[in-house]
Amino acid sequence: GTPTCVCNEGWSGDGRTCGNINECDDNTTVLCPLLGGLCTDTVGSFTCGCNPTAFLGTYGSCSDIDECNSTSLNNCDASYGICNNTVGSFTCECVQFYTLADNDVTCLPVAPCEKGTDDCLDVSTCASIEIA
Repeated sequence: GTPTCVCNEGWSGDGRTCGNINECDDNTTVLCPLLGGLCTDTVGSFTCGCNPTAFLGTYGSCSDIDECNSTSLNNCDASYGICNNTVGSFTCECVQFYTLADNDVTCLPVAPCEKGTDDCLDVSTCASIEIA
């Protein structure tokens, strides 16, 4: 038989000219199926890792970092805020009678009339008065 050249695994071409296959570009195969897995192409192969900003590798797997477990990882209002962990991030909300400011982390008091806790009679209306 006639000898034939074949590219090694991880390479493609006609056997005489072989180029590296970027396995991470292959959308038909989930190479790094782990939560937050990141595929990195290497010469003739690939490696899987974890997203360094939101996930932590543990025994070869990726797990979500709970930013709510540490005040250094979330900036929710320390006095009236409630941190809710999400995959790769977190959100803040506020305790009762406080509302989230436009910056999505600071909690502001809700005016007594807006709380619905005033002791006005049915024939009167609550009106907030600014006291300087």
